[in-house]
Amino acid sequence: MGNNGQTQMKRQRDEHWNASTVNALKEMAELRQARVSTDTLVLYAENLSGWELSELLPAIKQIALQTRKKGETAFPPLADILERLQAGMVQSHGEHKSSALKEQHEQEFWMHVDYMKESTGKTEQEVLDAIKTPGYTGRKARERGGNNDGLAKSGRGSGTVEISNDHSAQTVW
Repeated sequence: MGNNGQTQMKRQRDEHWNASTVNALKEMAELRQARVSTDTLVLYAENLSGWELSELLPAIKQIALQTRKKGETAFPPLADILERLQAGMVQSHGEHKSSALKEQHEQEFWMHVDYMKESTGKTEQEVLDAIKTPGYTGRKARERGGNNDGLAKSGRGSGTVEISNDHSAQTVW
């Protein structure tokens, strides 16, 4: 595809984004019983152009559906929309970070289970049955062959397993 075709696709994508954003802002104005000019809607859309629709539309919908506070204008200032978007971005980043941390703890747990199997000669299920820490009890041994990364997909608990001198496993939070 030539440069001209790419330019046209970008223009179409931008037009779709602008139309979707203006429509969402128009819906918000209607839901909040605000009278807003088309010029204002376009100006807001231009100032929000750095955001993905997947981030922008839910933020606009949240504002549209919340009850106006006493003295608050029907159509929110641009700064309120940007603040909502930034708060959503921080929350989303925190959820991603939390998920990554849980996955890391899960990997560490199974590495320690492997260590316990090797050092004690117990089967994986025997090692798992010896664990008494909430969130880690009742786990089943991993299936062999179906899970190439060596991790059981449980999603329970977080923490690391510590091995004591008597070869018992205990999770440290």
